[in-house]
Amino acid sequence: MKIVDNFLSEEVYKNFVDALQNEKSPMEIPGLVARAEKTFTDCGFEILNNFGTFFMVRKVRFQSLYMIPLNADEMYFEVLRKELITL
Repeated sequence: MKIVDNFLSEEVYKNFVDALQNEKSPMEIPGLVARAEKTFTDCGFEILNNFGTFFMVRKVRFQSLYMIPLNADEMYFEVLRKELITL
């Protein structure tokens, strides 16, 4: 019974609604993909393939699959760029 009480609490409901409102809409995904493509190419990676926000990339002998989260922001791309330039 406690789980149901917590789920229905005003604070939990507000947090859930806030999370939904802060999510990126499907209309923003092309911009996210373009930003990821630019980040990979600027760091010297070849994009072998992508499906939505999944990217198969290669640089020399390093090859990896990356999934860009739908809530990626400036900080995410900065951390990704720093990681990529070390490879």
